[in-house]
Amino acid sequence: MSKGWLGRGFLGGLIGGPVGMGFVVSRAGTTAAADAVAAAERQSLGPDAQEFYRQAYASKLRSRRATSAFLGGAVGTGVLVFAIVQAVSLSHDSNVDLGEGEATGIVVPLLQWRH
Repeated sequence: MSKGWLGRGFLGGLIGGPVGMGFVVSRAGTTAAADAVAAAERQSLGPDAQEFYRQAYASKLRSRRATSAFLGGAVGTGVLVFAIVQAVSLSHDSNVDLGEGEATGIVVPLLQWRH
């Protein structure tokens, strides 16, 4: 599991919800894979086998990155949904008075507006 893509997926899900998660997963699945195959392994293979090995390695790496981004995005989206539900729940306890000529206090988590 790629920790970098897991973190990117988490942030994408946290900031953009399912859309952000989808964006990060699509980027993880199309990012060019680094040619990290050891030179000694590649030298022992024929030219065709080297190319197939490189393609298979890149495909597997993209798959691992996309899976990590998806899992991170799912957790990030879950955290976002939880935060929204908590904000809505807290807003039911807010101080709202719509009387004529009186101050209206709308309490928003982390913010407080007085009109």
